Amino acid sequence: MADTDVFDRPAAWRVHAVERLGLCGDERTAGLATGAGYPASLEPIRDLIAGLRGAVCDLGSGLGAATAWVEAGGHRMLAVEPEPRAVALARDLFPELTVVGAAADALPFAAGSCAGATMLGVVSLLADLSAVLAEVRRVVEPGGRIGLTDVVSVSERTDIPATGNHLRPLDELVAALGEHGIVIDAVTWTSEREARWADVAAAVDAEIAARHAGTPAYEAWRSDGDVIGRMLASGGLRIVTVVATRAT
Repeated sequence: MADTDVFDRPAAWRVHAVERLGLCGDERTAGLATGAGYPASLEPIRDLIAGLRGAVCDLGSGLGAATAWVEAGGHRMLAVEPEPRAVALARDLFPELTVVGAAADALPFAAGSCAGATMLGVVSLLADLSAVLAEVRRVVEPGGRIGLTDVVSVSERTDIPATGNHLRPLDELVAALGEHGIVIDAVTWTSEREARWADVAAAVDAEIAARHAGTPAYEAWRSDGDVIGRMLASGGLRIVTVVATRAT
């Protein structure tokens, strides 16, 4: 299954649905930013970077909505996204946001040039987490801050090849961070997406279904979401936010 079926093409569908529904302001952000537990799972990260000096790079920023929401807390973000279509859409949607086309494991930044780094719903999409964390350690200055939020497996690691998800238990994630000199400061558990955002997301999903249900690309995308949704509902996955420091 091509990544464009599960990630890239549906991102464009979401943009078009938001436009057709006439969403703006917070509702527009809620319709575009679909990560688990948003916005509550993003709040510790917004707080984390509020006092930093220098830019913070957000790896795998997608459409840029979550990045822009964090940036609205008062700190400059660099949205880093490898998919050209998502880069173009993010630049149109959020012209005030700096969007950089690059892979998370090959960042176009000098060593120690970033005050921090964030990964918002990205860790579970990374087969090679170590390569990305090595880049995070390289570009973040000593003492810089790192924040991530995602779903983690409650028991053992669960890879789902059909969806491209790599669902790690928290212990594995913490160990991987430690191997790259990233020290955990706090871990916050979050429930499902807040109702005020969930209602908007449901309306956007319904609009997408009305236009695309029954097509192979839609069924692939829907299957991905259904697998994660069932695992969250059963307790097999939990939503976590981790804030950390790049060791000196």
